[in-house]
Amino acid sequence: MIASSGNKGDDIRSDCYIEISLQPDGENYVNLQSRVESMYGNSIRKLCLEILDFFGIKNAKVEITDKGALPFVIAARLEAAIHQVMNTDKAYLLPLASKNKKTTDRNIRRRSRLYVPGNNPKLMLNAGIYNSDAIILDLEDAVAPDKKEDARYLVRNALRALNFYGINFRWD
Repeated sequence: MIASSGNKGDDIRSDCYIEISLQPDGENYVNLQSRVESMYGNSIRKLCLEILDFFGIKNAKVEITDKGALPFVIAARLEAAIHQVMNTDKAYLLPLASKNKKTTDRNIRRRSRLYVPGNNPKLMLNAGIYNSDAIILDLEDAVAPDKKEDARYLVRNALRALNFYGINFRWD
C-alpha cells in the first residue's frame, strides 16, 4: 500500500509531498528531491528516520518532494502518511517552543481575527506579520474534505513549533 500526504506542484512553497510504502523486507530508505538538499538533506533524512523509528517501522520507502518545508511540516506530512498505512494511536510530538508555553489573558480584546487555512504552511509562517489580535487555523471550510486529516497534524505541529511572530524552529 502506498500512502501520501502534502501538496505538490510548481506553485507550492514551504510545503512538501510525501509518499510512503511499506516493503516486505529491507530497511528504511528516504529518497529526497529538494533544492536545499545539499544544506538540509541530512537533517531531513534524520528527522524522517527518527519518526519511522518512533512508530516502529523498519521497512519503509519514503519519497519526499520538498518545496522548502520546515521540520514541523515534514513531520506532520510524514505522520499523516504513516497513519494511512498503519493503525496506531501513537502521536509524534515535536518539542513545544518555549514561547508557546505562556498562556494568554482571557480578558484581552480581540478586535481582529485572521483565518488561515490549516493545510497551507506558507500562510501559517507569515500569519504573525499582520498583527491581528487572533489567528485562527481553520480546519473546516478552508480545507478540502480529503485534506482535513493531513491538516490536523499540520495545525498541531504548527501550534507546537511556531510563535506566529517569527519562526522558533530551525534545523540543527
